[in-house]
Amino acid sequence: MNKIAKVEYEALAVSRVLLECALIVVSVVLGFLVSAWATHAREQQLGASVRRSIALEVADNLKTMEAQARRHYAAVAKLHGVQPIPGHTAFQTLFENLHGDMGAPMKREAWEAAVSSGALRLLDPSLVERYSEIYADQERVYDDDGTWLKPMLYRPENFDPQQQAVALATLTGGLTELAGNEAYMRDLYRKELPALQKAAR
Repeated sequence: MNKIAKVEYEALAVSRVLLECALIVVSVVLGFLVSAWATHAREQQLGASVRRSIALEVADNLKTMEAQARRHYAAVAKLHGVQPIPGHTAFQTLFENLHGDMGAPMKREAWEAAVSSGALRLLDPSLVERYSEIYADQERVYDDDGTWLKPMLYRPENFDPQQQAVALATLTGGLTELAGNEAYMRDLYRKELPALQKAAR
């Protein structure tokens, strides 16, 4: 092989190696880009799912709260006009006028799932702040009522006909406070829900 042919052969070999290296680099870069795009798409989908789930949860809580607040306010109005019934207990009188239980707890599963999964980092900070305020108020205003409401319901005097009048006044006061708390949450849900539903679109 003459010198010129040898140089041409070596140049061709180098070119082939460079081309192979370039193809490898391009394929790696493309792989990273595809992976990054897929990750971004998954994150976008997760963020959209969180926004939809929370909007649906708040809408469901609003529906529940509206019904409970109406029922509790109606019961308070009746209890203010109730006269003691011989042989009756305050507990009996309360639930005869309440027409149901003290109310279902508000849902928070969508919020807790968003927090535990780390999905909040994918959302607009102002939206996260809005969510946080709603659920913090929900816990403070409504869920925490259980810490004082249940013990108040099961006091001994509520089951003693002789203490019916005083016990019923206490229960009515407690139910009035609960209804007021529910009205606060109902108004908060109503105020925030349109923005949550808009963000979920």
